[in-house]
Amino acid sequence: GVHLRHMDSETGKIELVSGSYLLGCDGGGSMIRKQVGVSQSQLGASTLFLIVDCKIDREKLCPLPDDLESGAFQIVDQTRPTTFLIMEAKNHGTLKKRVRFEFRLNPGDDFSHMQSKEGLNEILAPYLDTDHVEVQRSTVYKFNSLISGNWRKKNIFVCGDACHQTS
Repeated sequence: GVHLRHMDSETGKIELVSGSYLLGCDGGGSMIRKQVGVSQSQLGASTLFLIVDCKIDREKLCPLPDDLESGAFQIVDQTRPTTFLIMEAKNHGTLKKRVRFEFRLNPGDDFSHMQSKEGLNEILAPYLDTDHVEVQRSTVYKFNSLISGNWRKKNIFVCGDACHQTS
């Protein structure tokens, strides 16, 4: 079996948790992977992306098939590969779309300008009506290309981003 000590960060109380297996599905910075000593190899260079989460009325989004309610799209642009994901959301009774954009950042990009209202409007303009968008957040993420040398050690498994990451 597997035994794990867990400390409640609010109360400081420590309890023992036991089980037949432990699944380390705890993300790219996996504590489980580190504790069991699973190494990782870099498969390629890390890539920075500007992540922009926003809401917009469906009709203000770039032209898409009428029956499309959600989905992920890859924009094949050699100068700035982009992903955008459409998710349905209701906002005060009005159907709005929650949209996430992931824009690859290039050497020499001015991150401060790109995250300003003007910069966000420039980068979003090809995809939506910027006069009607509600930007909820923007941040820079670093995407890695990594793979763990081993995904299992006895009854302990690392899964998802804890064992493999792609740009």
